[in-house]
Amino acid sequence: MNTLPFSIKESLIFGWEAFLAHYTVFVPIVFLSMAISFANDYIAKHELGSIIIYSAFLLGTIAQIVLGMGLTKIALKITAGEAIAFDDVFSATHLFFKYVGANFLYMLTVFFGFFLLIFPGFFWLVSYWLFQYILIDRETGVFASLAEAKRLSQGVRWVLFKFIMAVVGLNIAGALIFMAGLFFTIPTTVAAAAYVYRALRKRLEPERILEQTNIVMQATK
Repeated sequence: MNTLPFSIKESLIFGWEAFLAHYTVFVPIVFLSMAISFANDYIAKHELGSIIIYSAFLLGTIAQIVLGMGLTKIALKITAGEAIAFDDVFSATHLFFKYVGANFLYMLTVFFGFFLLIFPGFFWLVSYWLFQYILIDRETGVFASLAEAKRLSQGVRWVLFKFIMAVVGLNIAGALIFMAGLFFTIPTTVAAAAYVYRALRKRLEPERILEQTNIVMQATK
């Protein structure tokens, strides 16, 4: 019997429990992210000058990326059973340029897929979706992260697609509740995605060990 490496329900329950256990870390991060977004909107609407607007947009974008990386790092530490603190939000900043490069390549690939046909766009969106968790967890390069994400998604793309839709749906619902729901849904879904990443990596670990053993055996012949 072929069993799936993760359950969507179990992953979301894990994410919710992770939020409840660490809301004192998660809530300030989400609040800071939303405050930056509102500040940028305020500056843009009140026409405070093009230099101020562009500077605020650039700094705000950098800050949002750093917070997103930090949130992912914190979720990965939780799934690894490690203690976390608010300062962990800045613990992945040394990967900033790799993270930006990988995101750009991912979005370009998905856009190109949708431009060609709808199916390739969805296929590549799902295949490479976990790249940021790999990049931050393993500190790999841009192409290595994307390649490993594709490898992790093999055989589970359909259930991974349904999980992604669940994540999107929850965050849309959170945004509709006067944005306040995002304080709950963003940490929950990020932690749930980290749980899925760990489950898929664990599934392929025996295969990786076997490959390494075969390489060693061939080298000793």
